[in-house]
Amino acid sequence: AIVYQPLADRIGSRTVVPGDLSERDLRTAFGESDGLVHTDLGWRPPTEVLVGSPIFRSRKAFVPQVPRAERLWSTLRIRQPSLDDCLRVTGQLARTRRPPHGDDVAILLETLRLLARLVAAAPEVNRTTTRRLGSLSLFTTRGWTTGRPVYAIDDPALIEGLRADLP
Repeated sequence: AIVYQPLADRIGSRTVVPGDLSERDLRTAFGESDGLVHTDLGWRPPTEVLVGSPIFRSRKAFVPQVPRAERLWSTLRIRQPSLDDCLRVTGQLARTRRPPHGDDVAILLETLRLLARLVAAAPEVNRTTTRRLGSLSLFTTRGWTTGRPVYAIDDPALIEGLRADLP
């Protein structure tokens, strides 16, 4: 925070100081070697991190939650999680073929919530995305499945009665 906040403030300043980097040179410097963005997963270049709440936890690196650093992240062209990111993380969880446990439960729930918001906010969902969503792996009472239909029921008694017959 003691480095990122002043950099963000400096970017927003109209005063030019000798030695200031251009935005392009700043992006280049942050992207060299292992990168200059410190995340929970280590040092990363801006192209390998996302901005926002770190919902993917150990599955994808996010910028540190530093107050007033938004201008820096914007200048570095660090993006918000996308629908593709959500599909990729859900796919990673499904490929384990294990029931979600520990952090994976929170990752899956937060990813599906974000996915729902992104789909709802999209002006139009293209055919490729519709196909990907239609074959998205979902964890059910029968384990991970890409088959459809899958049912969502929030009544525990009803779930117990149907779980043997329906996913």
